[in-house]
Amino acid sequence: MTELLANLPDFPDYVIRVLILFVALVLDWKLPISDKYHPVYFFRQVVERLADKVHPDPKRHKSQLQISGTLALISAILPVMIILYLFMPLVEVSWFIDIIVVWVCLSYQHCALAHQKIAQALFKGKKYLARDRLSDWVLRDTDNLSELGIVKASIENQVLRSGYFYHAIIFWYLLAGPVFVLGFRLLLELNQSWNAKQARFFHFAQPTKWLLHILAWLPLRLFALSLCLNWQQLKQVIKLNAKNWRFSNSLAALAAASICLKVQLGGAVSYASVKLRRVQLTQYRLAKAADIGQIDKFLRRSARIWLIIIVISASLVMIWHHYFSS
Repeated sequence: MTELLANLPDFPDYVIRVLILFVALVLDWKLPISDKYHPVYFFRQVVERLADKVHPDPKRHKSQLQISGTLALISAILPVMIILYLFMPLVEVSWFIDIIVVWVCLSYQHCALAHQKIAQALFKGKKYLARDRLSDWVLRDTDNLSELGIVKASIENQVLRSGYFYHAIIFWYLLAGPVFVLGFRLLLELNQSWNAKQARFFHFAQPTKWLLHILAWLPLRLFALSLCLNWQQLKQVIKLNAKNWRFSNSLAALAAASICLKVQLGGAVSYASVKLRRVQLTQYRLAKAADIGQIDKFLRRSARIWLIIIVISASLVMIWHHYFSS
C-alpha cells in the first residue's frame, strides 16, 4: 500500500481520483457519518441563520428576493471553496484531503439505515414512530400521512438521496475534483435549508434551485438509466408525465424507481400545509412497507453498475497512459 501511495504521482489524474474515490466509498460504507454529527451540519446551522439575516421579509418584491438569494448563495459557498482551493497546495499529501472531502460529501449509507428503521416500525404497526423517523429526512408534511404515504415518501427520499448525495457526488468528483464537489455538496445543503417548495423561500431560493437543477441534470439522468435497465419503458413514462410533473429533475429517477419496483409513485404532497398536486407515475400496484427495503437493493445495483463502468474507464486510461502517452 505504501509503495502504491508513493507512486501515485506517476498515475494519470483520473486514475488517482478513482483510487481516492474507492477509499472514500469504503469509509462511507464502514463508517457512515450520522446526520446530526456530520461536519456539514454546522454549515446548515450557519446558512439558516444567514437566511434569517438577509431574508427577514418574504413579502418584498420578487426581484429583491432573488438578488438577496443570489448574494446569499455566493457568500455561503464561495468562501469555503476558496479556502479549500488555497489550502490544498500547502498539504504534502493532497490525496489525503481528497479522501476526507469525498468521504464527507458522500451521504447515503446513513440514510439507508434510517429508512430500514422506518420499514421496521411499519412492520410492527408503529405508524407514529415511522412518521417521526421519516420527518427527519423529508421536507413534506408527515403528521397526517397514511401508511401508503409513509412508504411512498420513504422510497422517493431514498431514490433522490442516492441520486443527489451519492451518484452526483461521484460524477462531479471524477469530473471536476474535490473543490467543485465540495461546492456541489454545500449547494445540496442550501437547497435543503432554503427550499423553493416552502412558501417563505419560494423566490429567495430560486437561484439555488436553478443552479442545482443545472448541475444535477446530467448525473440524475445517468443515475436513472443505471437504476432502470428497461430504457424504452423509462422513456415512455417520462414522455407521458413530463408536462405535468412540477419537479423535472426528479422525474427520471422516480420513474425509474417506479418501474423497478412495479409500484405507483408520485401523487399529491403537502409542504408547510400547502398541498401540491403531482400525477401518479405508472399504474402498477400500491407500494408496501417491504418495498422500502427492496428499493435499496436496486439502488445498490445501480451503484455497482457505476463502479464497474468507472473501473473499466480507469483501466482504459491506464492502458492509454502506458502505451500511447509520450
